[in-house]
This record gives sequence, structure tokens and C-alpha cells, in this order.
Amino acid sequence: MKVYFTESITVFSLLSCLITFKWPDIDHLHSTVSHKHKHLSKFVRFFCKKRGIVHSLLALFVVYILFYTIEDVVPILVGLANGATIGYGSHILADMSTTEGVALLWPLPFRIRIPIVHHFRYLTQIAWIVLFVYLLTKDNN
Repeated sequence: MKVYFTESITVFSLLSCLITFKWPDIDHLHSTVSHKHKHLSKFVRFFCKKRGIVHSLLALFVVYILFYTIEDVVPILVGLANGATIGYGSHILADMSTTEGVALLWPLPFRIRIPIVHHFRYLTQIAWIVLFVYLLTKDNN
């Protein structure tokens, strides 16, 4: 099996994937993550509109850097950054798969949409995660 990560998929990468896959919804008033983190959600919603900067490549990059830094400081947490990036990125792709789309190239003022899904958003997100993991671990021989 050829793995494109610098390390194999670990428990930490799976946990960070599960933790971060709901984070982009912090800008949505009625999301689970907004209810759990009310003050942070208010702060984000004050500065950002729904599916704006937190659904962008810039935010995905910041999440990767944040988790990579944690992983670098605590070396036992191998795979943390890759899992977080897959979780966060799969959420963005799932939201991009709807008619509303996302501001993927924020601050550019347009949204990118691939409206293939009207229902089963979480199922779509799981499908994106599985696809990412498959593509990153498949044998190219």
C-alpha cells in the first residue's frame, strides 16, 4: 500500500477528522457546534457571513497549520494535521455540493457550487472522507 501522507493513518488522525468535520458550521446560528460554543460562534458570525471565510481554502490552510503545529510540539500525536485537514476539507466539499455553495476562494466575491446533493449532507460528507482516504492510500502500481 502506498501512502502519500508522511505517516500512516492513525487513531489521532481519525479523531482529529471527527472533531474538525463540523467546525466550518461555527458561522451558522443553528448548528450543533454553534450551540456548544456560543461565544465563539457569536464572534465568528459578527465578522463572517454564512459559508464565507470559514468555508474557504484559507481557513483549511489555517486548520492544517494549527494542527501541524500541535503535532510538531507533541510528536506522539502523529497524523493529527492530516486528519484535521481531511475532516475540515470534507465538510467544505459537502457544502460545495449543495446549491448554496461556498466562498472557497474568499475574499473573492463569488461562491463555488457543484449542486449534486439536496439531501443526505452528512452521508455525502462521509463519502468525501472515504474518497480522500482511499485516494491518499491507494496503491498506484
